[in-house]
Amino acid sequence: LLAAVAEQGDVLVRASFSPLVREAQGFGCGLFDGRTRLLASRGAPCLCGTLGTTAARLLEVCQMKDLKPGDVIFSGDPPVGADPASLCLATPIVAAGGAVVGLALSTVLTTEELGTIGDDNGGSDPEVAGADRAGGLEVLHLTSKGVQREALAAVLAKRRRRCPDTAVGDAFALVASNNLLGRRVQEALTEFGAIDLVTVADYLLEASRTAALRRMEARFPRGEWTKHLNLDNGSDATEGCGCSGQLQLAARVRVGDDGIHAEVSAMRCHDCGGTHVVPVPWPDGKAHIRFALACALGRDLPWNGGSEETCTSS
Repeated sequence: LLAAVAEQGDVLVRASFSPLVREAQGFGCGLFDGRTRLLASRGAPCLCGTLGTTAARLLEVCQMKDLKPGDVIFSGDPPVGADPASLCLATPIVAAGGAVVGLALSTVLTTEELGTIGDDNGGSDPEVAGADRAGGLEVLHLTSKGVQREALAAVLAKRRRRCPDTAVGDAFALVASNNLLGRRVQEALTEFGAIDLVTVADYLLEASRTAALRRMEARFPRGEWTKHLNLDNGSDATEGCGCSGQLQLAARVRVGDDGIHAEVSAMRCHDCGGTHVVPVPWPDGKAHIRFALACALGRDLPWNGGSEETCTSS
């Protein structure tokens, strides 16, 4: 599975039009089972770390049982959990018998925000024939190779006014990489005689969780630690009293028998003595925290839904 996701990333980099993907590696790829548990991922930590949030939200809107071979779930909706300036595509993974057993998800950074597909009044674009609109997301059925592909290109070209060709190229690169991952997983399931990914995932995630806990026990003592970091005064007036103040970042890390838990907060301390909490974009913030904890555990430890359970944050 790791090799399949690595190949998915290679295809995405080769096929993408955007220099953010080809040169800066601004992409994230992931494989999920039917219960939206992450099995393998590759790409930038800030993007890979938000894939789980994105997959869960996508399947809240578009149920796994309703997906068909050839469907593409397209989203540029920031509340999904990915970076606001990003394209995100998900395609169902189909077993040899035709049943949907998982989800291939990939996302790339872009140079401008897209938002949801739709006109300025919130309605569906007339070019997207056969698109189902639900909860701000679009399910595009690409089984007929003519109209739908052209419709997707037309919508992206209209919404991406600065670089329409790049947006279209990146979208098809995402589709190509997801389709490749789907074929590789289907081949693996057929070779090993597995019916779906759930049984494989149960064993894989439990093994990864056990390995992560053993690594923590060997490397880290049990206990709790706190750290504060004060940043320089900002030049702009802040909310509340209107005066500028110092930004204080705080973190508490607890290591126990069940894993590592990190709590983070950001506080603006005003010159007049008042304070207020600074909101943190949590999907991205949680992704960076998990990346830091994964680095502490070691690069050789697989990072998936099992090892993620041992590293929590709030």
